[in-house]
This record gives sequence, structure tokens and C-alpha cells, in this order.
Amino acid sequence: MISENISVISMINIEGHTDNVPIHNDEFSDNWDLSTKRAANMLRMVASTGLIDVNKLSATGDGEFHPIASNDTAEGRAQNRRVDFVLNKMVLSD
Repeated sequence: MISENISVISMINIEGHTDNVPIHNDEFSDNWDLSTKRAANMLRMVASTGLIDVNKLSATGDGEFHPIASNDTAEGRAQNRRVDFVLNKMVLSD
């Protein structure tokens, strides 16, 4: 008998990010605050669809600390203002 492993999504972490331009206004105290709000808003939007069990969702804010592009250009800063979906899987076996 051949055993098959099956992967299932165990958790979806929604990560908010910003560029490195400091922010401070009535709505956001700093970039971490902005990135956390960005992730939480996306989590609420995904949860509102009812397609994913909310127990499998989490949101975190990483601020400016995990850029994917240079913050030296407008284009790079735009790429760093993003939300990432990180899928964690669990392997089930027979």
C-alpha cells in the first residue's frame, strides 16, 4: 500500500508593510501602526467573504523592516507599501 501525504492550509498570516518614509498623523502614530492597520483591514475583508475560517487568519504589521525593493525611488517605495499573504501548511499522512 502506498501512503500519500496531503497538505492542507493550517494558517494564513496577513502581513502589512510600509516604505521607510516616517508617518505621524491623527490616524497613524508611525509606520508600524500603518502596516498593522493595513493587514487588519485586509483580514477583515477576507473574513467578510465567509470563504475562509477566521480561526485560520492572523494579521501582523512589519512596518518598514522587510522591504522588497529599494526605498530610494518612488517606484521602490510603492512596491514596499503592500500586504503579503503567508500560507502555512500542515502535512497529513495516512
